[in-house]
Formats: sequence, C-alpha cells, structure tokens
Amino acid sequence: MLLETQLKLDLDPAWEKTLSGTQKQQLQGKVSTLDHSIDLFHIICFHTNQKKNGGFVLSLLLCNYLKQSLPLNQVKIDITNREKGVFINGEFTPHIVLKPRTVKPWSFIFEPEQTTIRNKHFTEGTITFQITSNENPILYHDTFIM
Repeated sequence: MLLETQLKLDLDPAWEKTLSGTQKQQLQGKVSTLDHSIDLFHIICFHTNQKKNGGFVLSLLLCNYLKQSLPLNQVKIDITNREKGVFINGEFTPHIVLKPRTVKPWSFIFEPEQTTIRNKHFTEGTITFQITSNENPILYHDTFIM
C-alpha cells in the first residue's frame, strides 16, 4: 500500500509499450530510492545518448513532489560542462501534465543543429531546465555524470 508521501511511477502510454518488464522494475527501483519527504519539482538525468546523426537524447525523471498537478507547457534546456560551456540547447512544448506525487520518465531529443557535440567524449555536465507552467517559470539545475 502506498503512503500519501510516496511517489508513484507514471509511464506515458508510449513508454508503457516500449519498456520491458525489467526496465519498468529498474525505473520503479529508482523511484523507490527518492526522498519522498520533500515538496517541490525535481529532475533526475537517468540516460543520455548521442545519436549517429549528431543529435542528442536526454532522458529525465520528472519528479512532481507537489500535492497538485504540474503542467509542463514550455521547456527550455541548456546542457553545459566546464570544458565546452553550453553545448546543447533546445526549447520544447511537451504539453504534459505531471500528476501529483508522481515521477514521469521523459526523453527530449535534440537535433544536430541544437548541439555542438561532435564526439561522445564528455563525462559530465549540468542541465539547466526551465519550465513554464501556467505562465509561472520554474528554473532547476541538475548535474549528471556519464
């Protein structure tokens, strides 16, 4: 039984169809290790991949710790690191709603024009994630290590 403070994994139908049972269990395992006592929005980078065409895929766990739904109407993402400065940036209009107390995995796909990466040889970066939710901007930073 879920306590009111626990987070629940909320898979989009496309993710539900695509992920194997093992992958779903792994994501649920990540969700169960999160601090359930906080009350805010949070992102966690769980996968990155440079595409053969030079594009980039950033997969995040979008964590809505709030007791109300959080619509994501506009998202601006910059990824930086010490050596390269800003090397990926993009703006998205996902039009998704994060249900209260849920974690939703979501991938943002950057076209080659949105990145200056030309090889896979970077090991860490900082994600600046700015969302506009009902006209209120929320800015969030997260660091990832590959």
